[in-house]
Amino acid sequence: MFTNEESPLALFKSELNRLPPLPEVQKSYLEILKVSKREVYISNLLAYFFRPNESHNLGYLFIRSLFQTACHKLKEHGEVSELCINGFTGHQKTLTANPDFVLKDITGIKVHTERQTADQKRLDIIIEAKEFVIAIEFKINHLLDNPLHIYEQYILDRYCKTEIKPLFFVVLTPWWKSHEQPLIKNDSFRQITLSSFVARVKDNLSTETRDKILRKDHDVFFIMDFIQMVENRKKNFELRQILVDNETLLASYKKIHSVQQLKNYDFNQDKQTAIAISKLSRLASEIEKKLISLKKELPGASAVKMVDCFMGFSEIKIDSLTSAIKIRLTLKGWMLELWEKSGGKSHFVKNFSDNEIDFETSATSIALKVKKELAKHRAI
Repeated sequence: MFTNEESPLALFKSELNRLPPLPEVQKSYLEILKVSKREVYISNLLAYFFRPNESHNLGYLFIRSLFQTACHKLKEHGEVSELCINGFTGHQKTLTANPDFVLKDITGIKVHTERQTADQKRLDIIIEAKEFVIAIEFKINHLLDNPLHIYEQYILDRYCKTEIKPLFFVVLTPWWKSHEQPLIKNDSFRQITLSSFVARVKDNLSTETRDKILRKDHDVFFIMDFIQMVENRKKNFELRQILVDNETLLASYKKIHSVQQLKNYDFNQDKQTAIAISKLSRLASEIEKKLISLKKELPGASAVKMVDCFMGFSEIKIDSLTSAIKIRLTLKGWMLELWEKSGGKSHFVKNFSDNEIDFETSATSIALKVKKELAKHRAI
């Protein structure tokens, strides 16, 4: 048995004390309803905020904040000033850079959602003003693999046949994402993270609205809950990174469970330990649920191999006579590998996820990526 000084729980707490304070996360109403990770719902909420005459009484706040937000090139993860410096002018179905655009007045706003292109694709949000057009592709937990060139052409055909108008193409995401299909033309699109956008929104709130949020007045509930949801996502991401990057913490956590030391522990006396234990427990549960969901979407998959995620990884293996695909989900993210068989042995061929895909990426997105690889190599 462990003494109190050398017990896994003592080691866990000792390692926690070396870390910066862990962020506490109070769930938003959107998270309680389990819609905070549903793109259509949050896209509709954003459209509501972008409409200046809606009941939120925020006017053009969200549109102006979007123009002030630092954005990134899709092909290069680097900061590129504010959105308005990255505008384009559409003319005769071509795009030219429009660095001289200066936002002054905003009039004639119409906000459209789920606009369908001729190719049966759907563009999430279009903000149409007399002075400009903004096209927004919104991605939460899915991979960025959309045909952005089709969206671009749709905007050119619809809004630039009779006049030259400044255009702005945006991919809005919780964290920076590289495009899954780099050969698809996407030079016109710029990427903005939700947290940086919401930070600009908060900066631009009036004193009156800030006071209402502090008082938790009912008439600012939607904006208050939306801000909290986005900030919670960032806090959860940061918390996960802090915990999974600490090998000593993970090793002691596993031992805590092996000796069942938490049965009578009073977490009310130690919030930091409670936060860390709860987060790690939820991460382990999420891994199992995501792999089970993924297996249902991949009927060719063999049994899920549940290796303890705190010692290594969990995986699904899809076998054929000549090849296999391994889908691993660790505490840090997804890893997808193609293996070939010869001489009774398997040989690693390539990692077709390029880098680890973020932990929060949905099982549905992973299944689509795997099916494309299966079709390409005829693995099953």
